Amino acid sequence: MSANPGACAACGKTDNLVTCECSLCTENKGRVKPTSYCDNNGRCQNFHKPEHERMVSLVGSFANMLLDAKKREWEEACRLYDGDEELFKAPAMEECPVCCLPLPIKGSQWYYQACCGKVICNGCIVQVDSQTEECPCPYCRVPACLDQRELIPRLKQRAAGGDGEALSLLGDAHDEGWYGLEKDAEKALELWTEGAELGSSGCHYKLGLSYYNKEDDADAREKARYHLGEAAMAGVVRARFALGQLELKEAIRTGAKEARTLNGVCVRRAVKHWMISASVGCQDSLDRLKDGYRDYLKKHLSKDELAATLRAHKDATDAMKSDQRKRANLTSEVHYALRSCK
Repeated sequence: MSANPGACAACGKTDNLVTCECSLCTENKGRVKPTSYCDNNGRCQNFHKPEHERMVSLVGSFANMLLDAKKREWEEACRLYDGDEELFKAPAMEECPVCCLPLPIKGSQWYYQACCGKVICNGCIVQVDSQTEECPCPYCRVPACLDQRELIPRLKQRAAGGDGEALSLLGDAHDEGWYGLEKDAEKALELWTEGAELGSSGCHYKLGLSYYNKEDDADAREKARYHLGEAAMAGVVRARFALGQLELKEAIRTGAKEARTLNGVCVRRAVKHWMISASVGCQDSLDRLKDGYRDYLKKHLSKDELAATLRAHKDATDAMKSDQRKRANLTSEVHYALRSCK
């Protein structure tokens, strides 16, 4: 067969050519290149017919395979985000109401203020506390609770007024036995449930984590997915990281065990969650992407996506930095643990 597209496929001549219009060429129009023959009453075409039919059938079959693959890829993409468009939107990051910088990702670097209900970064708290012995709230100037017994009544007062984040901290106190309270997991779950009904992202996150490890219970998995999703859409970055972990577990559970393959849809969903959370500063999510890039994520994470996520992560972490936050993180004191919500 001639390699020159402007020559006869049988003899290679370039003069007086006609285009083949057989049934195979018509059926595969647009998938295969037109075949030309000499205008000699069909002698070249009849001579080349067996080879022509074999080549056109082979190319047509390969084209159909590509189209089927593209169709499956499109169907998978539709399944990936079907009904979850809001879940995969990156929410705006919450800012410290004092310095107006994005709040750090680590819970140990920001504090819930039981006096006014604001969440304030450790940099602003240390800056104010270094100027006076009363340690007032940087936002409302009410003196801090330096006695554990003072904090619980403040939290209960705010919780009674419908403050979901106060309910989240009270639940933590019962769950961990903080502030002189006895450990009571059932009471903690009750408080978190009440806070979640009020729309508290912190309570949704704690409820999601409480169901997270119950892998053998399908109902618990769905509850974990729901509560972590609500928290992630509200801007809780750690909740989105946990969602990625949950999707990876689902990929392993629903994959082909005999072939040792993962469920591609679930893996891609996990990658998307980690990309979003890493882009706003979550180091754990970025580590998952980097570690998995040359391993189990290589089919689901492109080089350009990883590079874009790395750049976004750097921009986000740079936006969170300030001199006073740096001083607060370097100090040897564990500041104001009574105000920490984690």
